[in-house]
Amino acid sequence: MNHSRHHNTGLIILTAVVAALLMRPVVIRELPRISSVKDIEEITSESVRQLIPSTNTIKYLTPIVPAVDSQTIDSTLSTVGVIDATNRARIQAGFAPLRSNSKLNTSAKAKTMDMITRGYFEHESPGGKGVADLALTSGYDYIVVGENLARGAFIDADDVVNEWMKSPGHRANMLSTNYQEIGTYAAQSVYNGNEVWFAVQHFGTSRMTCPVINTQLKATIDVLAKDLMSRRAQISEEKAILEGPNRPEGEEYKERVGRFNELVAAYNTALVVSQEKSKLYNAQVSAFNTCLNKYRS
Repeated sequence: MNHSRHHNTGLIILTAVVAALLMRPVVIRELPRISSVKDIEEITSESVRQLIPSTNTIKYLTPIVPAVDSQTIDSTLSTVGVIDATNRARIQAGFAPLRSNSKLNTSAKAKTMDMITRGYFEHESPGGKGVADLALTSGYDYIVVGENLARGAFIDADDVVNEWMKSPGHRANMLSTNYQEIGTYAAQSVYNGNEVWFAVQHFGTSRMTCPVINTQLKATIDVLAKDLMSRRAQISEEKAILEGPNRPEGEEYKERVGRFNELVAAYNTALVVSQEKSKLYNAQVSAFNTCLNKYRS
């Protein structure tokens, strides 16, 4: 269930549901493949990570005025309870449970309290921030993140999870194999004169799930590339002197030729080192992108 953060492509209105639900589109970011070093050309210096939009469409549910149930709202609609109910639903459907993540709990709490404080019920805040921004702010370095929202007179954790499970989009988010971790938060507030729950689920898979890319290695390659350029310029200058009309004669010429050959030998040695390091770095990038492709569906 993927989608870019700033583009709503579908709309469904549900009139029979007693709670308002929203599902957050998935955001993925990718490392671009970097071309291998050829001769002494530099590796591309484009940004290592970027956000990429998905090609799938996510169905949004409009906020619905909640119907207040006659039963007492349970004040124990807790983070632990919602995560437990979510994992029971996943296990019943044949999927592995999600690990609770404190940083995702923090981002889910931030979303919940922001909606209550600022009086909105949308995936993006009035300031344009969404789940990806909240995850990064809480320190969660992600490959993929997603969000479900709910507002209503829920009885307990099972009640809100059951409402999410009734919606195909929210159900897909909760049962997605793209996610490995979860964070949740719920808080009560008054809406239209009634005390209701605002609940948030944040799903994610940490960047550390995929192979690590050595950024220091990339910095070393960049330094080597500049050094090779400097060496090549020096070699070109020496060659121009040796082949020019005013080239030296006799012993001086032999000395200049010997110096030229030393420069070429040192350059070739440095080039091999640069190429080997570039090969290693490109292999790391390739492994990361191969891992990332698993989360595109």
